[in-house]
Amino acid sequence: GLICNSLFPWLAGQDLFITPPFRPDLLLRLGAIIDEHRISFLSSVPAMWRLALRVARPPRGGTLRRVHCGSAPLPATLWESVRGWAGTPEVFNTYGLTETGSWVAGTSVGEFTPADGLIGPPWGAILHVQRADDATPCAAGEIGQVWIESPALMRGYLGQDALTRQAIQGGRFATGDLGLLDERGWLHLRGRERDEINKGGLKISPAEVDAAAEGCRRVADVCAFAVDDPLYGQNVGLAVALTERDDAAVREVYGWIRERLAEGKLPARWWLVDAIPRSERGKVSREAVREACAGRPPLDLTRILQGR
Repeated sequence: GLICNSLFPWLAGQDLFITPPFRPDLLLRLGAIIDEHRISFLSSVPAMWRLALRVARPPRGGTLRRVHCGSAPLPATLWESVRGWAGTPEVFNTYGLTETGSWVAGTSVGEFTPADGLIGPPWGAILHVQRADDATPCAAGEIGQVWIESPALMRGYLGQDALTRQAIQGGRFATGDLGLLDERGWLHLRGRERDEINKGGLKISPAEVDAAAEGCRRVADVCAFAVDDPLYGQNVGLAVALTERDDAAVREVYGWIRERLAEGKLPARWWLVDAIPRSERGKVSREAVREACAGRPPLDLTRILQGR
């Protein structure tokens, strides 16, 4: 964020406008702020758009030419909605880390039809997806660990040689992300390796579950996470904030998800929450959500689905 969204514009001789930390009242005025300052480029995160699209009027001045979105998975439906609000097809889903010095991949809805988890082609970097057990390259479409080679890659973590050796191997940086490369070499992300749910050997990405739920009109926000299961070892838990908190909404969301996920990936335990806690950058800690739900009983999903 600091490098790409602040230092790069300064290097190019542009004016930089920095908003206060993530606040609903600021998002209410987002379109007006863009018009007032004649903003041409906007950096954002998905969580910001989930609220802004509901409360903020679109900009009217026609100055906004490009939008970048990063730091968290961007569902296809949200991607399309941002394009409509912003009034430009140049809405990019970008991928990069502080350790890589810049964005390393991305694409815009002006170049390709959005898809859940789609990042796009590399930008001056080499993307690798490899198997965890033997570090061999994954086939096209096969999910594995994402590693990056980049001329802008850091030398290492200051004073942390052991961590540096773990993160950088053979000139490649271990991102901690799971993803795949398609036949074109475009990157698709499937979530964080540490968040992966192991349901009796079936590996489930919670980001995939999130994406399946987020397009439902009844869902305001959602977070999938691992829960302990006596039969499978782990199963899928779901914390969901609904636009209307009633049994009918739960049934609609369940039906929506069931149409989009394989049976084995369906959330087994549900919790209704007022909101999903996020950082100022819009990131969510699945572990924190899991801990918050652990002290409360889940919904009686069987009763709700049977309409009792």
